[in-house]
Amino acid sequence: MSGLLEGSLTDFFRGERPRIYLGTISVAPRSKTRVFLDGLTWRDSEKVPYELRDALIELFALPSVNTRDKPRKSDLVLDILVPDYRLGGDVFVTTDWGVLSFFWRPKVTVAARLVQIETDKIRRTFKATQALSWREFALRFFLQPFQSSPLDGDVKILLYKASTKILLEIKKTLS
Repeated sequence: MSGLLEGSLTDFFRGERPRIYLGTISVAPRSKTRVFLDGLTWRDSEKVPYELRDALIELFALPSVNTRDKPRKSDLVLDILVPDYRLGGDVFVTTDWGVLSFFWRPKVTVAARLVQIETDKIRRTFKATQALSWREFALRFFLQPFQSSPLDGDVKILLYKASTKILLEIKKTLS
């Protein structure tokens, strides 16, 4: 009984901890050039935005803001956006004077914002970008040249790393 009372007193003096709900998760459309370049290297690259969104839903396993009952003033909603991503790849162009090689590394940017539900005020924004190093990219390119999908490997790992950075920042903000 005293443990229950102590928790209540602690909450009273410290204020109630905010509950976080999942708001919108979206992947921003990309330029036609990026879509074209990724399409040269990856089959089914048009499915990637949906796969990124599904991976984020799985990673940020929070209750939906639509399921919120017994509203509190401290309730927050977390909106997540992938404003930019590259799948990584290569293109070789043969010309009269030789072969030109173009490479681009996988990269993912994740942005998020915490919004106070009652006031609709943005409490804090977060952004994290993860890219594969050139060294890792070269090793993967030569040692694992055939992945079935970009999300089977590097892009999903980069998405998880960027999302983890954001989760740690959120934890730091709320503690």
